[in-house]
Amino acid sequence: MTNEVKLRLYITAIVIVMAILYVSPSVINSNAASLRSEFSSSCFKATPEMGFDYCWQDAGQKAALSIWDCMLPYLSAVIILWFSWLFKLELRLSDNSYPKRTMNALLWLGLLVAAIGIWIPISEVASTDVAKLHKISPRQLFAPSWFAATWLIAPLLFHRLVAPTSLATSMKKGKIALILLLATPIIALALLIVRLIIEFGLDAL
Repeated sequence: MTNEVKLRLYITAIVIVMAILYVSPSVINSNAASLRSEFSSSCFKATPEMGFDYCWQDAGQKAALSIWDCMLPYLSAVIILWFSWLFKLELRLSDNSYPKRTMNALLWLGLLVAAIGIWIPISEVASTDVAKLHKISPRQLFAPSWFAATWLIAPLLFHRLVAPTSLATSMKKGKIALILLLATPIIALALLIVRLIIEFGLDAL
């Protein structure tokens, strides 16, 4: 098998992993929403006296994503990175054949999604009424980053594995954005705790 064929197979595998990164969070969220709707409907039919709000919250807890669900979108990326490291693959595209425009477009798309993922939890903590602060769960703060990170990791993964060495630093802004995105839930959670302490004292915790 020639190196050109190996490179094409390698790129095919990477593109499949990228597709999984883009699609899987939406599929997982869609399945969770369907389960929540089913659980809520069943609860309301069985115990209508409890009310819709109770059933909806109870269904949300039952249909909440598990740790495995959260890890699933990233599993294929981890596997291909491990595979590359294990076999010391150095199959890289040349400067002329590397799809710079496509990767730049995907990177800017990822940056846009990441910006939204950063804005949602921060704005939610900052703008929520004081009386409703206790209803914000850590899961709500981490969900946007979990979803948005895949849109940044996909182009970064392709670049990391097959980009020519001359373009090694061309995705620097994507790496910085990914770090900020991953730090956002922690910052948002810290802001939430500070607001709760300011409004209700240490007893709020």
